[in-house]
Amino acid sequence: MKQILLVFLLVFCSLEITSQEFFNDFEDGTLEGWTNIDGTETGITNEDEGAFKYLQKVADGMMTAPGRLSIANETDTWTGDNYGGGFNIFGALTFNVKNDNNFDLKLRLGFRGGSDDTILVTTEPLTVPANSGWNNYSLETYDPTTVVSGKATIIEVATNTLEFRIIHSEEVSWEGDAIAGSLAIDDLTGVLLDNEDFFKETVRVSPNPFQNNLKIELPIDKGTIQIFDVIGRNILTSDLNKTTVLDLQKLNSGVYLAKITTESGIVTKRIIKN
Repeated sequence: MKQILLVFLLVFCSLEITSQEFFNDFEDGTLEGWTNIDGTETGITNEDEGAFKYLQKVADGMMTAPGRLSIANETDTWTGDNYGGGFNIFGALTFNVKNDNNFDLKLRLGFRGGSDDTILVTTEPLTVPANSGWNNYSLETYDPTTVVSGKATIIEVATNTLEFRIIHSEEVSWEGDAIAGSLAIDDLTGVLLDNEDFFKETVRVSPNPFQNNLKIELPIDKGTIQIFDVIGRNILTSDLNKTTVLDLQKLNSGVYLAKITTESGIVTKRIIKN
């Protein structure tokens, strides 16, 4: 049953680039640095299923760190420069999960980092059905995310990650839900993306299609946008902040191309005005 997924996309821009390895399989019989969110190990064990070992967290539902169905890691495996100097990015997590509970697990990833301990939590949860056996899942890390606190950009948090969490919560939460239950996980593998893919995934344009206003969200603080019609005429050029709402009510209905440029790269998105 044990499945090991090692997926690394490497970009070679010099003779030697060091890439970080994001992986836990718990075969050494230890917790491999995983703790409760307060750093304690109460309720967290390395379980032996015979053919393989895995990590289990049993929460008692109290309003304490051991009572919350969440785990944290501050070891070098999951912290530090997850942006790889701009050459790669820890962009997704694949892992095996077993849910013995009579409720669905709603799993999110959380990151603390940057210069001001900014906290990011993935906005959409991964749902693991109640009473389900071992299955392999994938969860994107930085897109989309909710800023719980702080002002650092996604790239700044990725460059200086101080803590990584796996959280069960019905709503976005850094602590996770206090609920009596268990979380069994195995073969945690971080998937590396090159920074061009990361940039494309973290530039968000919404809604699309749109009526009058178009919202552009960048992973960094500034950039520019150029909007072209289908025959290549430049209809609009504007500066962008980290979050910008453009008033495009004067545009005719139709299909346009939005070219977004920042110091991290260029991405072109197809947009539709109704």
